[in-house]
Amino acid sequence: MEAYFVVTLLGSIVVSVDSKIMSFSPSQQAHYRPLVLKAWLAHCESARLDPENNSAYTTWYRLQLLEAAGMYTTIEADQVRDFERIMGHFAALAGDEFWIKRCAEGDERRIRYLISTEMLRGSISAAYLAGICRKMGFRSGVLSDLPERHLWKLWNALFRHNRRHTTSDVKE
Repeated sequence: MEAYFVVTLLGSIVVSVDSKIMSFSPSQQAHYRPLVLKAWLAHCESARLDPENNSAYTTWYRLQLLEAAGMYTTIEADQVRDFERIMGHFAALAGDEFWIKRCAEGDERRIRYLISTEMLRGSISAAYLAGICRKMGFRSGVLSDLPERHLWKLWNALFRHNRRHTTSDVKE
């Protein structure tokens, strides 16, 4: 079965895809498509191209995907691993500071989420977390101040802490 969707640039590009193959989610597409358009228009302005030239757009778009992620189409992309890498590439081309920052901080944001999940799971307070940070030799106990490598170590410590307490509760 084939699914059809229209990519509206300034004209329309119709693409058919196998519906069994995953691409970016509709929510991701809502951010992705406008950013690609913004990057395309910036490219057209700097290269003095007609933005409505669909063949030039397709060539440019495919080259950008190859450069960003080594793929020809987002149908090949993984929604988790590839989305930020591709968005970061187009954000840099478009000069979109919000997406450049968001993509650069993606791993840290995910680790902070994992830490907060472990804190909830183990009923760990912010004061206790600050104490763990001090014992680990970190300068700060505030999550937003810690670099990514410290966040990973902290998450690992919380995960092991929770696992120890869970297994000791089971043994009793």
